[in-house]
Amino acid sequence: MDQSTKNKSYQLHKIFNQAKRYNNLFNPDKLINNGIYILFEKGETYLNMDRVVRVGTHTGNNKLPARMIQHYQIETKDRSIFRKNIGRTYLTINNDSYIDVWNVSNTERINRLRNLPYRDLAKEAALEKRITKEINDNFSFVLIEVNDKAYRLYLEMAITIAQGDSKPTKNWLGNHSPVEKIRHFGLWQVQGLKREPITNKDLKYIEKHIIK
Repeated sequence: MDQSTKNKSYQLHKIFNQAKRYNNLFNPDKLINNGIYILFEKGETYLNMDRVVRVGTHTGNNKLPARMIQHYQIETKDRSIFRKNIGRTYLTINNDSYIDVWNVSNTERINRLRNLPYRDLAKEAALEKRITKEINDNFSFVLIEVNDKAYRLYLEMAITIAQGDSKPTKNWLGNHSPVEKIRHFGLWQVQGLKREPITNKDLKYIEKHIIK
């Protein structure tokens, strides 16, 4: 890991930690419509700052508020891989074989029908409520406004926090994830972890467009 990457990780964390912070009580009507969200988690720190634990965005136009609702409020893991990964972690901690059912996506009809005989809907509902409480109690976020879709998707990948020297604490929930990349990189995601480091031009854009 070169010094330039470490420096950019520090610069990004500094920018993000000084931005306007939202919690579970956010008003969707008050959020920007297009952009990137940066998630923090209680107890996770990096050089005396809150450590970034997830970077995400949306593909549809004007869908950022809906994306945050899917993470924080809508209790279905099939609309939020973030929720799905937290559920996987809880099931792994409990050595619960139901994880095989949980891992199946029910968004497609054929999968939904195939999986239905194995599903315990009451169990899933209870797990979803536990996930909601975990997110509402422990996660907050900041926002970067990016209206251009192509640049938004690029920038999401370019914010390579995982390539910096920020590491999870020993008590981080994600350390129990069954997903090796989550454990290794210390982020609640597996996409965009092997990208080129963010550029100085990108840093300037973020500084200008982050919500303060």
